[in-house]
Amino acid sequence: MANANDRIIAVVLTALELEYHAVREYLTDLKVWAHTAGTLFETGTVRGADVRVALAVTGEGNQASAVVTERASAAFAPEVVLVVGVAGALHADIDLGDVVVATRIYGYHGGKEDRTGFHARPRAWDAPHHLEQHARYLTRTAWWDRLLPEYPGRPFKIHLRPVLAGEVVLDSRASPLAQLVRRHYNDAAAVEMESAGASLAARLNRSLPLLTVRGISDRADGNKAASDLTGWQSVAASRAAAFALALVVGIESAARTGTDRAAAVGPGSWAVERAEDAVGGTASGHRVQSVSAIPRPTTWQRHAFVDHDRLFGVGQLVDDVSASIISRTGHAVVSLFGEGGIGKTALAHDAVVRSTAENVFSRIAWATAAQTGGALDLIPAGGGTAYWLDVVKDLANQLNFDLGLSRALWTKHFGLRMDSLGPDERVLAVIDNIETIEDASSVIRSLHEMGVDRPHKLIVTTRWQLLPALPAVTEYRLRPLEDISAVALIRHLGAADPDLRSADERALRPILDVTDGNPFLIKLVVRHFLSSHLPLDRLLNEFRQLGGLDDERRSLAGRLRSHLYLRSLRELERRFGAESVMALMSSFCVKGKGDMFTYDELSAVSGLANSELFSKVLTGACQLSLVTAFGDSSTPGKLDRAYTIHGLLYEFTCGQSSGRREGDGS
Repeated sequence: MANANDRIIAVVLTALELEYHAVREYLTDLKVWAHTAGTLFETGTVRGADVRVALAVTGEGNQASAVVTERASAAFAPEVVLVVGVAGALHADIDLGDVVVATRIYGYHGGKEDRTGFHARPRAWDAPHHLEQHARYLTRTAWWDRLLPEYPGRPFKIHLRPVLAGEVVLDSRASPLAQLVRRHYNDAAAVEMESAGASLAARLNRSLPLLTVRGISDRADGNKAASDLTGWQSVAASRAAAFALALVVGIESAARTGTDRAAAVGPGSWAVERAEDAVGGTASGHRVQSVSAIPRPTTWQRHAFVDHDRLFGVGQLVDDVSASIISRTGHAVVSLFGEGGIGKTALAHDAVVRSTAENVFSRIAWATAAQTGGALDLIPAGGGTAYWLDVVKDLANQLNFDLGLSRALWTKHFGLRMDSLGPDERVLAVIDNIETIEDASSVIRSLHEMGVDRPHKLIVTTRWQLLPALPAVTEYRLRPLEDISAVALIRHLGAADPDLRSADERALRPILDVTDGNPFLIKLVVRHFLSSHLPLDRLLNEFRQLGGLDDERRSLAGRLRSHLYLRSLRELERRFGAESVMALMSSFCVKGKGDMFTYDELSAVSGLANSELFSKVLTGACQLSLVTAFGDSSTPGKLDRAYTIHGLLYEFTCGQSSGRREGDGS
């Protein structure tokens, strides 16, 4: 338990669990402190800085935030209170993912209503001058945003402008409330529901300094649900949390040096890098290192389609793979193999992220081996298939290689560009989702001939073991999760459900039994449990009764996968009709496994003439986890989305396999 007498510089208040966890990711040495009235705080140290803060969830609304602010003030006597989380934008010049620091808080629901209409009587609290000045200074120093994971899209902005705090969720531009806001508070940049209560409580506690930092997760325009589904809440919360904690470090550093400059928090002062925790292999820990050692986000991550925020049960494996990638003396090829849905792509992604922190690679590229037929047959004597040339071009674009206009010379020019690299340059290339040993052999041989050999590195992911067919490979096998890691994953996925989050292993054992420790299947089961609102035992009993004569040789996990897909497809068909759903899902078979579509491409291929219907079917498919949406910033100045389906669902939908059906025991 924490000691309330420990020097707490700041109290950070969040309304949502998602916001809470976004802040918590940047803290270490966490301890629980319980207020006598029952409110639980966690105290922790900002990673890489000798600064302690307290963290709490207030719940939604100004009244709750006021109460918790009062308790935090009495318990910790902090120097500052920060209200951190997400908000809705009120103006077109503020984009999703931007951060708004409140220069003033409007409690906008105050007013008088008479025969002549509504007359606003707002309350307002200006941000303390010294906090506003520190925030403005921080916006001029770009080092702090290197703490953040990359999210594809344009660089985000920091806005110092007023913020509204009311008692309702505003998600309309046409409602009477929206009209009132535009009429009386047109200088406000964002709207939320907690800062007015917290500001009042802080004001009544000897004018305790308080500042609100909000990431923009929606536009308050009726599309909040769609924005939330595409992941903007997590992105916005993470950015707001990083800015707020960097601000705390800057304030404390300035106080210690006796200056008004936050120079002590410049590059090299503190940073965090996601790393695996030694206990249980979960990625809940961080490794501290210099900010200057963390490279800026690069293009390769836009091509790595991963939907995880944390890996479980592979802590040591990520360390080992990263070490093999960085090594100059080991094999040039690192292979990750295992069954479908086991997490090869996610592990490769995290290992590459870990490796980039060492600054040993000057160029990185990621491509997906998304063939449309059997073996790739990559490099025939004539110079390469069209598919292979597309892969080569994709790698070249990310590596900043100019291959010229002649497709017939692309492979040759790629090799020439590799040969022209300086002695200090190293290339890291990833080819994800290779289906067969023959394909892997072709990929490795071809890239070797094009110059991707030591000291450069090539990572491949595949379902099959390459040794001993390819002896010059460092190979790692991914296995199903052990029970302790599978339970940790289930609780993480169900963090918003109190029962699932606190359930013991015995209660969760049925989920382990029907998923065989496969992370992808665990995700599907948990999502269906949360969305179906059925008792867990009833839901799992349905899964155990799956199958018939055609399924006798297939494992329960294999039958479960098919059943979950069918449940989701049938639900989508119930909403929009079988013909529309088939048009959408079959569109993904036009390209290869792992390929992505832009919105316009998918709309055109689907043949759904009604654009409104297409949008609704696509949104429903994303909600049911049939389609995954990613950021796509390929068009400068435009924030787009890209869409794909998981490789296992591709096989299920398009009738393709890699030589044997997953889970049939052959």
